Formats: sequence, C-alpha cells, structure tokens
Amino acid sequence: MMGEVVVLASLRDAASMNIARRMLELESWEEKGGYSACRNYRLVFVKEELVTQRELVPKLEALGLRPDLVVFASRHVAKEGIPWLGGHFTGTLDGGCRLSRAAPWALKSLIHNLSAQAPPDFRVSAEATHHGPVDMTVPSVFAEIGSTEKEWSDLQAGTAVARSILKLAPIESPVFLGFGGGHYVARQTALL
Repeated sequence: MMGEVVVLASLRDAASMNIARRMLELESWEEKGGYSACRNYRLVFVKEELVTQRELVPKLEALGLRPDLVVFASRHVAKEGIPWLGGHFTGTLDGGCRLSRAAPWALKSLIHNLSAQAPPDFRVSAEATHHGPVDMTVPSVFAEIGSTEKEWSDLQAGTAVARSILKLAPIESPVFLGFGGGHYVARQTALL
C-alpha cells in the first residue's frame, strides 16, 4: 500500500490546471484546510510556478501533510511542438544545486500508465533530470503534458495524465541510473 501522495498543481500553469480539474472529475474529493483529499491522494494548489518551489516539504507539513511522494502536475515546453506525455525527476547538476530524492517506482508506474492512457497522437517518454525544485527531501516526480498551449488544455491529455497519477502503484524492479541519450532518454524509457 502506498502512503500519502501529494499532487501539486500551479494556478499559473494551464496543463497543471487541466490535470487537476480532470482529477477532481474522476474521483470524489473532500475539501480540507488548504487541500482536497481522495483516498491517499492530496491535491494542493499553489500560486507560484512549480519549478521555482523552495522549502516545499515544510509548507506541506504546515498543512498537516506527511507525503511519501510528491507529484508535480505540469506543462512541458518543446520548440518542436510535439504532442507528448511523460515525466522526470527534479534537480539540476549545475550551479551548485543538487539532485532531489527520486521515486523510481513512481516514474516507472507513471510511464506505464501513460503508455496505456495516452491519446493516439501523443508520444510518451521519460525525460532527463533538468530543473527544480532542487531541495526536495521527499521522493518526487513530474507528470507532464507537452508541448504547446494546444496540448496543455487538451481534455484527453489531461484525463490521461490524471488517470495515470491516480493509478500510481509501487512496482518492484531493479533501479538503474542512466547517462546520456539526449533530453527524452529513449533508451532509458525502453528499460522502464
């Protein structure tokens, strides 16, 4: 059984709000002080961009939350504008920053779920770790819709990501660290 899963949605992010709205439609949620609750999921809305979050875990604890996993529901931006669904871990390797705690089982489950749920014209893959938050002390993963405003507000894409988050389940498997392969890490995705 999975512990408490906090899903963070930004009011400034169209894809984030799309995913959050679909989650609210798919399940019965109870409004609590500062978040909504359903089963072991807690949906929290923030005003700031997700990638700039700092000291997030203490803020969640102040709401009475003790997450075992944080999922950032987010947009993905790409110049190519390819319809895409996927996920990645947080943290950066430059500028004196550090990698945050990863959730390998969650990324594997997310990618498997997205592959089963994705609309026909959407690609699915994992991405290389490439942005913050950089101070996550709880395992976390980004779940994203890309790559343009059209896809960010696509109801099928939002539903696919929402269902994939709500179906996260621990998967026992070996953990690996991948190097190279470009931004969309095709080889590492295939190993998932």
